Amino acid sequence: MIKIAPVRSAVTTYQRVLGKNELRRPAFSHYWTLPRPPEGWTALEQRPLPGGRAVLYQRQGHHGFWYHLVSDEENLVPEEVSAALRAIAAVLDDPPQGVAADALAVRRQVSSKSFLYLRRSGLNRGECERLAEIIVRNTAGLGLIETLLHDDRIEDIYIDSPAESNPLHLTMSRGGQMINCASNIFATEAGLAGIVSRLRRYGGRPFSEAFPVLETEIPGLEARFTAIGPPISPSGPALAIRRHSSSLWTLTRMMLAGVLDPSAAALLSLLLEGGCTLLVCGPRGAGKTSFLAALMLELPMDKRIITIEDTLELPVQRMQALGYKVQRMQVDTSREEGMDPLLALRTSLRLGESAIVMGEVRGEEAKVLYESMRAGRTASAVLGTIHGDSAAGVYDRVVHDMGISPGAFASTDVVVTLGLVRPSGGNAVSRRLMDVSEYLPDQGFRPLLEGARPSNSRASPLLERVAKAWGLHSDRLQESLALRTELRSMLLGAARSDAAKSGPSWVVKLNELVRRRAGGDIDVRREFEKLLSEGR
Repeated sequence: MIKIAPVRSAVTTYQRVLGKNELRRPAFSHYWTLPRPPEGWTALEQRPLPGGRAVLYQRQGHHGFWYHLVSDEENLVPEEVSAALRAIAAVLDDPPQGVAADALAVRRQVSSKSFLYLRRSGLNRGECERLAEIIVRNTAGLGLIETLLHDDRIEDIYIDSPAESNPLHLTMSRGGQMINCASNIFATEAGLAGIVSRLRRYGGRPFSEAFPVLETEIPGLEARFTAIGPPISPSGPALAIRRHSSSLWTLTRMMLAGVLDPSAAALLSLLLEGGCTLLVCGPRGAGKTSFLAALMLELPMDKRIITIEDTLELPVQRMQALGYKVQRMQVDTSREEGMDPLLALRTSLRLGESAIVMGEVRGEEAKVLYESMRAGRTASAVLGTIHGDSAAGVYDRVVHDMGISPGAFASTDVVVTLGLVRPSGGNAVSRRLMDVSEYLPDQGFRPLLEGARPSNSRASPLLERVAKAWGLHSDRLQESLALRTELRSMLLGAARSDAAKSGPSWVVKLNELVRRRAGGDIDVRREFEKLLSEGR
């Protein structure tokens, strides 16, 4: 029951490395896999996954990587494949009822029905549970895509068209860098059609030649799916999957990854506490949304936060679990159904004094955002991401493309620029904080970071404004920055030996100590050292 096919002649680019390798798949699966890695490639590391095992290969003297998935599906013996096929037929004869819109409920019913049928076939409990998981994954789920999404190193999964002629391509994080990987997995046309069908069902949006782009999420899978089809993809449907991080990004995690240093983290935290408006820009893949999520954790916990997104990527529920007061608003940029971004923003301004976080600043809603900022309606921080490769590029986009007046743009206090760097010109890519600049209407942009040190507040109108709002002399604000930088360095050192200290709870502890110091005389360094040593 294991189907075998020769490598398709269309995969000419891979013939050199595939050799006589053969594509295989169980009869119920919608994915072909190559059972062996390319010749001459060396295994760097392997990792067990729910549903299989992943091995990362690299060829000596070659910049590319090969991601090889050994799935539980391909390790089934013929008798197990036959049993699975019979169980699937039984489930199809009596499909789940009344739960078509509930992805998790469908999975539970398929699992229960499969398990009961397999038990009646004489298999032991362990075999039934393992086969039931495989059946659920390959009927109610997305097959091998689900196994890949369990690998927390993976950031993107791509299926190019035509699907059966192109192996899945991955980007993943390794050692603080992003690497590109070919893989041993080929999706069938039927498999890709099944994914698109689920996207249409759970997203509630059309997908046709009239609407050739579909972007949504599937309940239970922490990922964003973007499908394109004819006519913009003339050779058939294609799919891009952006996997959400399984753990919260913090500025400490960003420091561990080499994105920024303690002085930059301290400065950004101070600016947010000071109620500044801040835009994060950078190219696709630079980590703008992850950085935005990390900045949200720097807001005071007593501050109410309202998020406005089209695709739900910001970690609202996890922040709520930590004690943050966050209200999520979802918008529909296609304007086909649901709330449009313009109405969402206007509504958010009537929901009380809150920090506003926009997943992406674009279009007509930018005008309302700048009007509210300019009128002083939002005395709290305003955050958002925007496409652009520099602070000057953001100005051009907002003023010339979005039609915001230069006077209104002056409400932007800070532009943070993220970038992608290729060390030594190799294929691996590292994310970096490139620039933090304040905007001065009469002078343009001025860097707030000079090398590894924050600029002197006397020379910064923005920092001077924050100092005045806090009733501080500029020298005292510099002392606060220096203390924050020292505490960030202490936390970074502790996180290098204990990854748990890079989590959000430690960001909260650090910031609360700094705020306690503002209200009285406490030895913050000693208190924080004590917390770090006790690990609490």
